Amino acid sequence: MSLKTGRLLALCYAAALALWLLVVGAGAVQTAYYRHTGLGATESLGLEDFTLTSIKDYENEDDPEGAWFVSTDSDPQMIWEGKAYLNRVVLKIRHEKPGNGVELYYRLGGQEQFSEKQVVYAKQTPEGWYSFDLRGKKVSGLRLDPDSLGGVPTRFEGVELNAPWPWWKRLIPTGAEALLLVGLPLGVAALLRQIAQWQGKEL
Repeated sequence: MSLKTGRLLALCYAAALALWLLVVGAGAVQTAYYRHTGLGATESLGLEDFTLTSIKDYENEDDPEGAWFVSTDSDPQMIWEGKAYLNRVVLKIRHEKPGNGVELYYRLGGQEQFSEKQVVYAKQTPEGWYSFDLRGKKVSGLRLDPDSLGGVPTRFEGVELNAPWPWWKRLIPTGAEALLLVGLPLGVAALLRQIAQWQGKEL
């Protein structure tokens, strides 16, 4: 790699980093705005706030005070109807046996159905709960799938909309964003070099 090529790549990556920081900053401003309006406020939901499908009450003799349910087939659903601006949702459940496939689907304004294209897969927190990073989605409804097996006894401890999220995690790109940040500067640098060659210049 020549010195000029190295400088060009450095400039392209610096521009990509600046653009990423600008996007993150804009997201923070938007989050602050929606929090001020109440649409982005932290909210705790109980089981009564959801419409349940393929889920029924379950009595656990070892934990009679807990709120337990069991899925009756492989597609249990918890549907919440409401409007919110969401960065992070935490599903506080504990499975008595592995449940697999804990997912969140979201609807945007004007949509009537949930779509396979609008799904977020869970990440487990240190507490063993399930966290979904939506990164600033203005939703009109949520569907939570607590497992994908059926017959899974589950202790429900709540759902938290806009659960606290360390500010520095906003700086960490998703997998797709990281690929874009790595690949886009390379593509731009190659394009600039090609344009320079067409013009008889050297970069």
